Amino acid sequence: MADARIDPSTWPELQLRSFAVRVPPAFSEVQQFRYGESLQIRSPDDGSAWLDIDHRNSYRLRGEDDDWRARFEEDLIDALTDIYATVYRADCTRLHRTERTIDGKPAIDFAYRVLDRGWDGTQEILRYQRWVGILAQGHVYVIAFRCAFADWETYDPLVEGLVASFRQTMPLKPAVAPPPPPVPTPAQQQSHYTRGDLEALLTEPVVAYDPTTVHVVLPVLGDGLAQIVLDDQNADHEPAADFPDSGVTDGHMALLNRLVALGPEARARIEALLFEHYRLCAGVTDYGVVKHPMDDPFDLKTPAAAYGQAGFREVMLSADGRLARFVFYPIWEDEHGCLIAWQNGTWSTTDW
Repeated sequence: MADARIDPSTWPELQLRSFAVRVPPAFSEVQQFRYGESLQIRSPDDGSAWLDIDHRNSYRLRGEDDDWRARFEEDLIDALTDIYATVYRADCTRLHRTERTIDGKPAIDFAYRVLDRGWDGTQEILRYQRWVGILAQGHVYVIAFRCAFADWETYDPLVEGLVASFRQTMPLKPAVAPPPPPVPTPAQQQSHYTRGDLEALLTEPVVAYDPTTVHVVLPVLGDGLAQIVLDDQNADHEPAADFPDSGVTDGHMALLNRLVALGPEARARIEALLFEHYRLCAGVTDYGVVKHPMDDPFDLKTPAAAYGQAGFREVMLSADGRLARFVFYPIWEDEHGCLIAWQNGTWSTTDW
């Protein structure tokens, strides 16, 4: 556990869209991935010292009696056995299993020592891994800390301090009975947005070439507020030239107002694409023991039923106004998610 001589409260806090952690000063090289949901931290003085932090919705409770800790542990052991022991010929030794509280929520924490011998069995690379599952509002969120340390005992107090400092910054979607939607502001009640409206709704300070968010009502998704990411990249994934200090481009404005005007036919198309994605995943995925037939493991017989279990997360708008990507984490693919793109009036499923 944490070294008493180390005080994580003195470390600078790094805030991303989904989470925040306090970063040890020794790890000064930082990269963000997946629009602020993954983080890699490196030490400039020690090439073997690095951490990946990946915060994502990986499980949903199957009921009040679901033993999520046992399920998380079983899946972790399977992954270590299948991937590391089989592919990399590694020896995996558990260092600890701890039930604890993180960010005020129940959590389970594992640490492993992994001796990786490589594809041909001729290497010996010592790795230290930390896997944490946090239960919040009916979901189990996974944080994976993967470290390659020459001397893992030296770095373990730093990893522990970083784990303990984790806090969630993105509101979670309730798993059961959602609360009443917030009362929209005048800007959110209207059917057309101005630049002033969006800038007034920005949820965080804007930094050049850093996507920010607003929360507005999109009728195509229902009456609640939807999180909208104003991306700093164009539809071709290249950084937008002359990105404004406000974080709001003319492309964002035009695309958002086109989305606000979408009618029932667009909702039907989204539901149909999600249903197609569900049927495709059901045909190639083994979900284990389920109560329903394998070709319909979650008993979703209509597009509307699939949409009801689709786990909408957010809509990402390209800076040039040519691409909107609707991000879902559905019950049938809550690890990788499902992206539905709207570009030039055409709907399709797409990749990250």
